[in-house]
Amino acid sequence: MAWLYANRIHIHLLGFFLISILAVMTTAFSLEKPRHQLKRTQLKFPNKTINVEIADTEHSRAQGLMHREKLNENEGMLFVFKHPTSACFWMKNTLIPLSLAFINDDKVTSIHHMEPHSEKLHCPKKPATYALEVNQGWFKQNHISEGTLIKGLPNIQAK
Repeated sequence: MAWLYANRIHIHLLGFFLISILAVMTTAFSLEKPRHQLKRTQLKFPNKTINVEIADTEHSRAQGLMHREKLNENEGMLFVFKHPTSACFWMKNTLIPLSLAFINDDKVTSIHHMEPHSEKLHCPKKPATYALEVNQGWFKQNHISEGTLIKGLPNIQAK
């Protein structure tokens, strides 16, 4: 009888142990927010090329660069709008300082510098078809300002 009692304790402990591991693994995986892969392209400025992810859906534009801990040098996110828009940007859940360029007719129309977690709105001077977010200071470091031409912008096919 003692043997049966001891085995029941071991079975209960083993079951508890397995359930605990499963719970920890489930929690760990649920904390990792899956990010689906966005299309990528290169944009060419007169003296610099940058690799960008393309946010061309309602969901990808709303998500943007939120919750990311870093953005590699010479990388960014290009927001594509179906029609010129006066949509404003903010940094509420964004962890890294960014610079934002609004783009229309293949040229930069305005540049804004944005701070992490800020709810300050950054709006285009006139409706824009694209917006490009990069690490803060990237435009200045690469001598890009209002009026700079950009090559490689995707055709407008926002969803």
